[in-house]
Amino acid sequence: MAGESKNLTLVVPVFNEAKRWNQGYWSQVLAITNINWIFVNDGSSDTTTELLAKLKAASHVTVLEHEVNRGKAEAIRSGFNFFFKNSDLHTGKSFIGYLDADEAFDPKEIARFLNLSVNDSNHLVSQGFQAIWSSRVQLRGRRIERKKYRHYLGRIIISFLGSASPSIPYDSQSGFKIFASDENLQQVFMDNFKTKWFIDLEIAARYQQISGEQLRIWEEPLLFWRDVGGSAIKIGSLPTIFIEIVRIYFLLRKSTKSASHK
Repeated sequence: MAGESKNLTLVVPVFNEAKRWNQGYWSQVLAITNINWIFVNDGSSDTTTELLAKLKAASHVTVLEHEVNRGKAEAIRSGFNFFFKNSDLHTGKSFIGYLDADEAFDPKEIARFLNLSVNDSNHLVSQGFQAIWSSRVQLRGRRIERKKYRHYLGRIIISFLGSASPSIPYDSQSGFKIFASDENLQQVFMDNFKTKWFIDLEIAARYQQISGEQLRIWEEPLLFWRDVGGSAIKIGSLPTIFIEIVRIYFLLRKSTKSASHK
């Protein structure tokens, strides 16, 4: 179990990652200083459990086990609640976030975001921002390897949801986000999430309902990102995604209206 107090804790939801697990990648990631790690093994049926067991020896790594698969959203919620309940992981101003386990994010980017949120003397939270969300924007000089159909599908969905909440970030689905820990954020993670595919937007909607104010998000364009094989949307998931789009639409609209009346 992680027992050191550090400024940033990152939760990594893991499910059946053994085939694409790259120990060299994770060795680089875990070598980044000033980060505690919480890996949540979400009911994996392959050898992921054995791979994660090898990480436990490090003092800054915790591994949580779900006996059955609960989905990414609930795996993230388990990790966040473990963080909130263990004061040895945070003292004073602390930060918590989550990172996809698919190795799409370059270790250098993780270190850069750590500097943006914690280490830099002009870090973004001191400027009034409560969260830093990575954004996969195809800007010149960046290397963003993303399937076009996923990009266009994402833009269509965000355009639709934007009619419920105009402040929606450009890229809400990018799997690396950091939040400043506070009481409102703790309340966000108290209850089960209502969506599996749109946890990011549900977090923002819940935060707005609880606090009466929008979650102030800084979107930081990534320098490097790559689409990882095996993470494609399956056809069988499309009906669920459609239902969740409608569900998150009304959650966003409700949170926007409730905040405007506070």
